[in-house]
Amino acid sequence: MTTMTKLKIIYPCIKALMGAGNLSENEAKTLVYYAVTTWSDKPRIRPIIDLNGESGTGKSGLLKQMGKLCRDPKLIMARNITPPQLRNQLADTITAFIEEADKTSPECPAPPWHHSGHPERGIGSSDEH
Repeated sequence: MTTMTKLKIIYPCIKALMGAGNLSENEAKTLVYYAVTTWSDKPRIRPIIDLNGESGTGKSGLLKQMGKLCRDPKLIMARNITPPQLRNQLADTITAFIEEADKTSPECPAPPWHHSGHPERGIGSSDEH
């Protein structure tokens, strides 16, 4: 497959993501490249992409578009579920889209998943002066 053929396949995906989430071309390219990695069995570990923004900014539309590109996507509604429930839903999942990840249930308090293991003020920060 030539480079031009590959671009003809990928560029419509980039444009769709740009339209769905008001993204720059580079941001959309990053998501397309991420989607491509979901079709490979290696590496098994992939980075987390954290989509955040105010209500009405296109996050849900962006997730729907990404769902069309990624392998075996699973949408998880995290609102009012506990972190252990979320962990169980992630078991054996290749591609997870976690909607409302910042609104998990307070019944089982835990630090936000994307801050786990890091002090509130950043890695290596200290309260000592």
